[in-house]
Order: sequence, then structure tokens, then C-alpha cells
Amino acid sequence: NGSGKTTLFKAILNLIHIDSGDIILLDKNYKEVDKNKIGCTLANISLCEYIKLKDLIDVLKNTYKDFDVDSFLQKCNQYQFPLDKKINEFSTGMKAKLNVLIALSHHATFLILDEPTNGLDVLAREEIIDLIREFMEEDENRLVLISSHISSDLEGLCDDIYMIDDGKFVFHETTDCLLDQYGLLKLTNKHAALTHALATVSALPLIHLNSQNGNPGEQRINCSERTEKTAKTTINKTGAYQKQQKHQYFPVKEHTCRRP
Repeated sequence: NGSGKTTLFKAILNLIHIDSGDIILLDKNYKEVDKNKIGCTLANISLCEYIKLKDLIDVLKNTYKDFDVDSFLQKCNQYQFPLDKKINEFSTGMKAKLNVLIALSHHATFLILDEPTNGLDVLAREEIIDLIREFMEEDENRLVLISSHISSDLEGLCDDIYMIDDGKFVFHETTDCLLDQYGLLKLTNKHAALTHALATVSALPLIHLNSQNGNPGEQRINCSERTEKTAKTTINKTGAYQKQQKHQYFPVKEHTCRRP
């Protein structure tokens, strides 16, 4: 929160002035891009909530020259949106889905989605992710820029992951590389020493040996297949590494590891 994600998106959309630098979007300067080719949802920017959904359709017709009325009405019917109901009477999940539907309604080439699933339950999140995935599958030339705190949402959609902090990119990796080469290692303080020994046996040096926050159980390590097999490590459905010994699971703490 407060790292600069929404500010970046507003800059791309030319909603705020940038002090320096250039933004190239769809092979053009961002100020020259046809806004009909961009669909967006921004955090904390609400629709005109005091009009009915059927009246909003008229607004969208006059806003986007390629607004697809039939497709939009079909989706509204699919999600059981009442056309005669004011938008401020919609639930949080309904508003979130409506925001994404509007972004998809005019056959945009580029989507900017600022935390589109924030605050939603699992089912509502999955419906929105399915909408975005469907949009991507219809045309391989379409692009999506999405911000989220929920890693599982990004995992199922994105080719590249960036981490932003204080307005700067501090990390970038492809999703495949993240899933293949990184993991969450969960250990007790008791087994930190065991991990150290296993890494030594595997001839893999530990990195960042100094414990974090003075806790000897929190150490960043290199992790190889040999180390994992020796430690009888299993990987659960969330991609987290969990220590296992005689089928007994120990109280765990989280560790980050990368195998070379």
C-alpha cells in the first residue's frame, strides 16, 4: 500500500502530470493513444452510483465508440444484474464485476486493472479472474496490466511479475521462473540448524546467514533438489515448502528460498 501502483496507472492514463520520463503505450507516446483502445478500473474511483444500470448503458454508448451493447447486456444477464436498480444498491462484488465488465465492454486492446479483486470473497474473485482470462484468450495481441496483493490471482494470469516500492521497481521475474525456482520454506527454529547441515552436506553455501530480526529460525537459503530430497520436503498446493519427518508436521515459520 502506498508504493505507487495507482499513481503509475494514472500516469499511463494521462490523468496526472509526470515530472520527467516517457511512457510508450501500444508503440505510441501515451498522450497520442486512442483511449477507446484502453479499458481500465482504478481503485477508489466509483461509478456514478445514483443512476440505474440501464441509464449507465446510455452513458457508455456515448463514451466508447466501440461499446458492444449486446455483449454487455448478455454479461449483465449472466451475472443477474438488475437493469432497473441503482448502482449504489449493488453489493461490493457486483460493483467490482460491473467495473471489469465496463472495461471489457468496448473491445479494448490494453487493460489496466488496479486491484480488481480487492476485498472480494473467493467466488467473486474467481469470476473476475475468469472474465479477464476470457478477454485474453479471445485475442493473443491483447495486453493486461494488473496490480494485486493476492499472489494466486497473478499466478493464473500473468507472464511477468514486478514488485514496486516507493515508486521504483525493486524486483522483476517471469511467473514461470518464480514458480519453478522460488518457494516458501517453513521451518521451526529447531530445524534451522538441520537446514544448515543439509546445505553443507549438499555442498551448497548458505546465503544471508545472519538471521532476520535476530531470530535464528529465519534464514534465507539456497535450496537444491538434493537438499529437498534429503530433507524429505514436500510441496503443498499453495507452492509452499513444508518440512516433514515421520509424518509429523512441526509448528512453522516462513522462509524464502531460491534454488539455482
